[in-house]
Amino acid sequence: MNVLIAGGGSIGVRHLHNIRAQMPEADITLWHTSGKKLVTGEIESVATKVVYNIADAIQSNPKIAIISCPTSLHVDVGLEFANRSTHLFIEKPISNSICNVDKLIEIAQRKKLILMVG
Repeated sequence: MNVLIAGGGSIGVRHLHNIRAQMPEADITLWHTSGKKLVTGEIESVATKVVYNIADAIQSNPKIAIISCPTSLHVDVGLEFANRSTHLFIEKPISNSICNVDKLIEIAQRKKLILMVG
């Protein structure tokens, strides 16, 4: 199972540990959406790989994406991966604006994707 975690802050790292505990064989990519190269032995030892740009995140070909980056990026990142038929879990709130939220929901419905906000 390929999993992408978009956001390397405390919430993203918590998801990383939880997924690793539940799915030890998962291929987990952690994407630092800030682009800053933050190297910590803890993250490097738990994630399969750590990336710093969207191209590398896309290349990981995730089946599931957990979006825990800054709220202002939630919908844009969600759209990018929903268009690639990736199931989505988005940290609350879904966005800081209603712009394109309907579009994200429509794509998820049309492609029969799981789209959760929690």
